[in-house]
Amino acid sequence: MIIPKASLGHADFRPYAAARKFAQVYQVDITLARLINRYSVEPGNLEHCKPLVVGGQEDLNPGQLARLEQSYLFQANNTPHYLLEHHGLAEYACAEAREFGVLAEQDCTLVRFDAHPDSDRWRFFKGWDLERIFSSCCPSVNEGSYLRPLIEGQLVSRIVWFRSSPGMMFMNRDIRQDLGRDFPKLEILEIEPAKVADFNLASIDSLPPNKLILDIDLDYFAHLQFEFMYSIANRIIGLHHRAGLALQVLSPGYIDKDKAANFAVDLIRAA
Repeated sequence: MIIPKASLGHADFRPYAAARKFAQVYQVDITLARLINRYSVEPGNLEHCKPLVVGGQEDLNPGQLARLEQSYLFQANNTPHYLLEHHGLAEYACAEAREFGVLAEQDCTLVRFDAHPDSDRWRFFKGWDLERIFSSCCPSVNEGSYLRPLIEGQLVSRIVWFRSSPGMMFMNRDIRQDLGRDFPKLEILEIEPAKVADFNLASIDSLPPNKLILDIDLDYFAHLQFEFMYSIANRIIGLHHRAGLALQVLSPGYIDKDKAANFAVDLIRAA
C-alpha cells in the first residue's frame, strides 16, 4: 500500500483531484499543515464529531489512532479510504464519494464486514446536501442506522454482509426482515466466518470500482475465532484492490480501541 504524506494541495489528493467541490469542502488548515473537512469543525458538529482531516503516512500510528482525536481520509493508492470513529459518519463518506465522482450515482454493492446489522430505522437523506448530511450523521447514537439512507437514496442496491459474533451481551436482529420489508428489491447476502474462504466472489469481481464499497467495522474482529483470520484478511485485501471506496470504523464501544487501531493500520498497509 502506498500512502503519501498529508498534503496542503487539493490536486495532490488524487482520488478527488478532479472534483471542484472537493476544494470547497476541504479547506487548508495551516496549524495542522493539511486539508480539513470544513463541516467537521463547525461549532455544532464539533460537539458530536472529531475533525475529519486528510491523512498521510505519518498518521499510520496505532497509538495515535487509538486516542480517537480525529477521523481521517487517506488516499490508499488511488482510492479514498476513510478511517472513522463511529459508523454514523459512513453515510456521509459515501455521499461525499458520490458527490466527488468516485462512486456511481446508484446501484452500488456494499460489502460489509461487521458484527452488527446496523439496520435500525432513522430518517432518510434523499435530496440533502453534504453539509446537512454531515450534521445529521455526527451523533454516535446514529451509528446503527446508516444503511437505510444509502438504500433509500438508491446508492446501494445490494448488500454482501460478512458477519461475525457480536458477543454474548448483544442479540442481532434479522437484517432481511428489517430491510427487506421496506426495500423489497434490495439484494442481501449473509456469509458466516467459516464460509468466507469458500464464498464465490464472481459477482463482485465483475463490478467496476465505482460500483463497489468496502466497509469494515473493526468490531467484526472482536469475537472472531483465530482460525478464520487468514482467509478473512485475504478476502479484505482482495476486495480493497477492487473497491472504489473503502471505509474502516474503530467502534470503541465494541472492541478494545488499541486492538482496533492495530487492525486498522495493518489492513491499510497490507491492502
